[in-house]
Amino acid sequence: MTKEEFTKVLNDLREREKEIRRIREQATKEYIETNSVFKAGDRVSVDGQNGVVIGNEINYDNNVIPIVNKQKKDGTPHKSARIHIWYRSKVKKL
Repeated sequence: MTKEEFTKVLNDLREREKEIRRIREQATKEYIETNSVFKAGDRVSVDGQNGVVIGNEINYDNNVIPIVNKQKKDGTPHKSARIHIWYRSKVKKL
């Protein structure tokens, strides 16, 4: 195998990897959209702490869980203070 053939094989593999990553991201986005309970902007209570949903993610068990930031006194979401949701956490919509 020459250097040119080797680089061609590597480039083909990189292209396939990009395509697989794109398909995976699209499937993840579609799964989250169809199975999310809370939408971005919803006000929720996580074990007694009030917060605002800023997005959704998939956990280790392939369940969709909300990403929640703490709520300031004026009702707006905090930029970096996150409320962590554990497997036993009770999340209720306000």
